[in-house]
Amino acid sequence: MKRCAALLAYACDNTTLSIDCHDKLIHVINANYGRLGTQLCPQNIGAAKIECVNSEARRVVKQT
Repeated sequence: MKRCAALLAYACDNTTLSIDCHDKLIHVINANYGRLGTQLCPQNIGAAKIECVNSEARRVVKQT
């Protein structure tokens, strides 16, 4: 089965992200639940901790 072309996708708080490659395989290389910087989803950043990650994010995304 063919894989989808490489894609970087993200969703901010209180939003949903759906990825659809029709009949192609989606291979999750990495996933993160947290904030790695201030460029993505800058709204309401306030005193939010930067560089926070959840080590279970990739496993959770692959199951969905």
